[in-house]
Amino acid sequence: MNVLTNCAVLVTNDTGPMHLAQALGVPVVAIFGSTDPETTGPVGEESCVIREQVRCSPCLLRSCPIDHRCMTNISTDQVVRTVMARMDRFLGCHHARKSVG
Repeated sequence: MNVLTNCAVLVTNDTGPMHLAQALGVPVVAIFGSTDPETTGPVGEESCVIREQVRCSPCLLRSCPIDHRCMTNISTDQVVRTVMARMDRFLGCHHARKSVG
């Protein structure tokens, strides 16, 4: 719990720590692929979901029979931009842009 409370923003997939961080008031950027954020995603304005809208998602499968497009279509830049936006909005961390890289 201590680790989570020290996070400025938690970047995670659909996991228990995502829910714990949210309960502790830590902003969350949750990356969803095969699971359904409508069912298990974070709620509240401090958290957001990154998800690619592909026809086969949410399939709820642990192993992809196609090509993992629900995850591989999410770019690192998209995640970084989303994290920076969360930090700017909830923490006023405009200086954080310089430290990403």
